[in-house]
Amino acid sequence: MLMMTVVTNMNIGAQISAPVSQHDTKTLGKNKNKLLTPRSRDADDFNLWLVSQLIDYGTVLALCYQNVIYNLPTTPNATAFRQNAGYFALCLITNGLISVGIVYLREELHFMMLSRHRQLASRYKIRGGLSRIDWYYIFQTASVSQIALFLQGIFGILYWENRAGFWNWSKWLKIYLQFYAMLILRDLFYLAPFHSLMHSAPRWYRLHKEHHKVMKNAQSLHAFHIDILDLVIENVGAPILLVLGQCIMSDWKQEHVGISIFAVVLLTGHDIALHSIDPYSAMYFCPVLDHFMKGNICHQLHHALNNDYIMFVPYGHLWSSRRRREDVDRYNTVFETDFFMR
Repeated sequence: MLMMTVVTNMNIGAQISAPVSQHDTKTLGKNKNKLLTPRSRDADDFNLWLVSQLIDYGTVLALCYQNVIYNLPTTPNATAFRQNAGYFALCLITNGLISVGIVYLREELHFMMLSRHRQLASRYKIRGGLSRIDWYYIFQTASVSQIALFLQGIFGILYWENRAGFWNWSKWLKIYLQFYAMLILRDLFYLAPFHSLMHSAPRWYRLHKEHHKVMKNAQSLHAFHIDILDLVIENVGAPILLVLGQCIMSDWKQEHVGISIFAVVLLTGHDIALHSIDPYSAMYFCPVLDHFMKGNICHQLHHALNNDYIMFVPYGHLWSSRRRREDVDRYNTVFETDFFMR
């Protein structure tokens, strides 16, 4: 039923708004500035931000809870795996299908919200604009990711939470720390050297070329439009480094040395939001950080220009409001929109 709905929406999809010329878009933005006072623009900006947060927090909680329902316990040996192979396979398939469906629904809600504000509806963002090749990579990445999660569970890198853990607020502090640690480790040890190399050296760019066939049209599920080797280079190393760090700083027999599945869901939610059509998307699931750092703005520009913004976290936005404002203005110019985002 879910996949029939997704396919139907994919085939029927229409543009979020009629194509608008650059002149008309600029005129529309100027007229809006004349009609709205700074206070009313602040209110409009806050309302859009608030709705976006509700959508994205709801999405991540749904993804977390369905990982509780379709729990994949660590398998201690090959015999146990063979005895439960059918159950594990069903969990993997169900988990992958539901995850893709939730992400698809998330982006549809953002399309619906932004379609009410024509000056925010970029003509490059097409509702239902996922091609067959996009769906091929979505299926491939979802499948590889589920298998990778299962293998990380077997080797003790990853552990699943139960229903009690879902409602245990004290556990969420540890989950957030794991999430932020993986973000920083990935930026410093993988994206900074390897992502930069793939953009500077033609012989390495071929590993990353497929992902950059997604340009100004980027939306959430395009995070899955990536070759397997590229996926591994950018995403596998950070969890392993985090677990190695845990082992070095603590006794090997400490309970739950590893990473919570919820931290992985937060990281997935971040990567989905990077490619979203909505610059108000929740990136760090902390209102203060999301206010100061506009990761979606930067990564959308990275896809549009195929240059700059190599790391996923825009650290410079934390201490430079001028740089943050320049990136928002650059986004509005490139995508012909009129986002305020003070």
